[in-house]
Amino acid sequence: MPMITGSTIKDTRFELEKGAGSDAVHKDPLYSYAVTQLIDDSGITGNGFAFTLGEGNDLVCKAAAFYAEKLKK
Repeated sequence: MPMITGSTIKDTRFELEKGAGSDAVHKDPLYSYAVTQLIDDSGITGNGFAFTLGEGNDLVCKAAAFYAEKLKK
């Protein structure tokens, strides 16, 4: 059975023009996503994405890094 040996976490953010993409709660959102890549000992990679409105993206990335470390053997 392959084992997770590595991971990368990427915090990606996109600024939008004023008013673009806003909703009733977020007047000036920063569209963002966290990308988690897990790598196993056979070289296979898997990717996961979590989409946010910017402010929480740092926390999502930290949580992904925390759990990815727990998966490594």
